[in-house]
Amino acid sequence: MAWQSYDGGQVARDMSERRRKTVAAITPVQLSAVPLTAAAPTLAAVPRFSATHSGKTEPVPVPPAPQAIIPTMYPAEPGGAVVVQNQITINIHSTEFRELNRTLNELLQEMRRSRSNEIAGEVRDQLTAEITAGRTLLTAPKAHRNWIDLLLVKPLKYIAEKGGSAVIGKLATAALEWLFRLLS
Repeated sequence: MAWQSYDGGQVARDMSERRRKTVAAITPVQLSAVPLTAAAPTLAAVPRFSATHSGKTEPVPVPPAPQAIIPTMYPAEPGGAVVVQNQITINIHSTEFRELNRTLNELLQEMRRSRSNEIAGEVRDQLTAEITAGRTLLTAPKAHRNWIDLLLVKPLKYIAEKGGSAVIGKLATAALEWLFRLLS
């Protein structure tokens, strides 16, 4: 087997040629510039679509604007302090906390038990998971207020508005009242 002599210059030329061809292949032929003075699109400009599901036509919801949640900053040393932006400390030994937990237990149990309500399947499972996560978050030494809003307030408001039975709606409303008392 004959070995070819190594020509470093040829290798560099081949790599340069390949790079040029790759860049040429992915470079768009014509770019259109968007003027910097153009107005940003608004939700009013977003077309409303509808979806047909189980014979019902309903509008597809536009997701809300994202909320910024700054991650928890952990100390360099394990014994140091944790830094949580927009934090709240919950007294887990208070009457409000016990009542909130009791009400959330009743609500989750009623949602599992009641098969006749409108909140079923994937929606029920998602709401249950978020409420459970939010309830666990409340026991943290420093809970982030935005997480409480996302994992407890929004799901409970949804259940209060959309709950198929009066019992589930009342439990969600009561849980919200206890939560707001706890946070105040």
